[in-house]
Amino acid sequence: MKLRRSDVRHACYRAKNDIFSEATKHIIDMIESKMEIHHKWNDFSKKWDVIVADGEIHLIEPENDYSFIHSTLLEISFLVKRGISLDEISPRQKNIVIMIEQNMLDGIMTWENYNVAWGFEIDKISNTIRTKMFNAPSNQIEVTDDMIKSSMKEADGSEYKESSLEEANLELKPMNAEMKKAFNKFLKKKNK
Repeated sequence: MKLRRSDVRHACYRAKNDIFSEATKHIIDMIESKMEIHHKWNDFSKKWDVIVADGEIHLIEPENDYSFIHSTLLEISFLVKRGISLDEISPRQKNIVIMIEQNMLDGIMTWENYNVAWGFEIDKISNTIRTKMFNAPSNQIEVTDDMIKSSMKEADGSEYKESSLEEANLELKPMNAEMKKAFNKFLKKKNK
């Protein structure tokens, strides 16, 4: 049976809420065999989480120490460039490696080109580490005036015309009491 992260996390949330069933028992058994003394079901998704990589479940812990993550990634890059085994890295470093490898773009991001072609960022909201390309090619093309004119003609048949502010039909309305109150509140916040 192929493991999917969504199924594994679903089983974890059920276990966290003390809901056990035969359907999730095999997943829970696999996870519990990997849990250490500090892993508690109540702490799932807050202090630890799961990743499914290469058909295997890995327990990971959030890491927010930017300096430690960066130095770990530099060390891993150095070791890989020299063909040195990663067997000697600490469990905390292995945790980072697992999280990063889940986000690497195959063939583009390698340990050899860390800090040259790609890096990482910490998402404080979701408590995750993400990879990012430094010079990612843009998929956007420059929009020209001809493209705008053509698009308008195709959309509604109208012709594109240059216009000035005087030609525009501007209708200014006085602020009502509610709008003034909201505007003043905005100004107070802005000036703090």
